[in-house]
Amino acid sequence: MTSSKGSGICHSLPLSVLIGLLPALAGGAEIYKWTDADGKVYYSDRPAAENATAVELKKEGRDSGADPVLEQRREKQRRLLQVMEEERRGLEQDRQQQKETARQEALKRQRLCSEMRDHQRILSEQRPLYQLDETGNRIYLTDDERLLEQQRVNALLSENCRG
Repeated sequence: MTSSKGSGICHSLPLSVLIGLLPALAGGAEIYKWTDADGKVYYSDRPAAENATAVELKKEGRDSGADPVLEQRREKQRRLLQVMEEERRGLEQDRQQQKETARQEALKRQRLCSEMRDHQRILSEQRPLYQLDETGNRIYLTDDERLLEQQRVNALLSENCRG
């Protein structure tokens, strides 16, 4: 509920609860407290009444009298978070590398399948086919050799290529 005396905040909560909720507001802003004629206590970031007084909020921070056990625990937590972040980054890099490797393999498989389909098309044409020997002489395929090569290419296509 808002106060009719400005834009302040009205609370009927105990002071300790209110102060526990206010650290977010305490980032450089002052908090004021006042009591109205009915005895109701108000808190606001602006003094809305003449009897408003500034409330000093204690900041939790690292001071020279900090608990050494607490400081050790915080340091361990910081190191653990750092290790976890490094591990997360490493896993992310591994995932990216795996994706890139899979993409490269897919492109390679696509090229090979395209070459095999071209080879299959050439084998199915009714023209003489030949291979060159080591000296550059043409060695023509017989009908049986052509048929065996067609079967081999068809098998490779069905095993390794979709569509």
